[in-house]
Amino acid sequence: MAAQADPVAVSPRAPLVSIIVAGHNQGRFLRDALDSALAQEYSPVEVLYVDCGSKDDSLEVAASYAGRVRCAPRANLGPSGGRNVGIMLAEGDFFCFLDADDTMDSDCVLERIKPFLEDPEVGMVAGAFRAVDEQLEPLPGERQRTGTPNLRMPGLYIREPWSPTCGLLVSRRAVCACGLFDPFLWRAEDYDFQIRVTRKFRHVYDPVPRSSYRQIGSSISRNYSEVFDSVCDALRKNAAFADGRLQFRWHSFLALIAQSSGGVFGRQARERGIAEVLRTTARIALRRPIILVLFAAWAGRVVRNRLFRVARSSASAGGGCL
Repeated sequence: MAAQADPVAVSPRAPLVSIIVAGHNQGRFLRDALDSALAQEYSPVEVLYVDCGSKDDSLEVAASYAGRVRCAPRANLGPSGGRNVGIMLAEGDFFCFLDADDTMDSDCVLERIKPFLEDPEVGMVAGAFRAVDEQLEPLPGERQRTGTPNLRMPGLYIREPWSPTCGLLVSRRAVCACGLFDPFLWRAEDYDFQIRVTRKFRHVYDPVPRSSYRQIGSSISRNYSEVFDSVCDALRKNAAFADGRLQFRWHSFLALIAQSSGGVFGRQARERGIAEVLRTTARIALRRPIILVLFAAWAGRVVRNRLFRVARSSASAGGGCL
């Protein structure tokens, strides 16, 4: 095991950061999450674990960290409820979120707290992450943002989620102004939360991956039809607070294209094949007919890209001459 770095305080009066770990039946991964939270180079931090009705050994694992991790057993309140309990128990000026099956790099808090210290108008810092399997090995085919987005682009905070909650840093001030995670959303709750925060506060994106987002068969994000439904619900909910309804609808449509292309269609096609994509699309279409338009757009782009690849291969084989 690599030696842990000594905690480094950003300043003599550095603000307390509360790392909130929430989980349900993730005992086999929980130690990885808690170890990564405790290994932060930034100081001071407190680590809270909210157990959401686990039936496995999660509470026993958390109990082995007595004195270093505060544990709060609760009923299964879902991902939103677990994080909300952590927020209400936390003492920090900033909240950093980590699901019990994910991990953070040791410099995650140290680097992502800096924008808050430089600009009091910042409410949230999201960042790049690594999509990994159960053994924390990178997943092939998972596209990751490699650059810093143009945060001044209108509606960008609607069009795409910035990141999963692992490594997401939010100020207490922003949470007080924008509200907790929506307990009625068990999926896309992080997307809804980020939309609300970035509407009122300046947001920053860290393009360096500083967390690992574990993808397993039982992951909520793998239930593509329910995730799509929840994204639609989050967009409909936030439309009520939009400054311009027409503009919000346009950005929402772009968000649905990004969500369906990357998740419902693209990822599922790689993992399960086109037949499963068709079955999922049919199930969603019974409730959300717009998925048929999105599927047609995705299929057209796939065909176009394949034709381009064939044309390039033919040109290369022929020496590039016509």
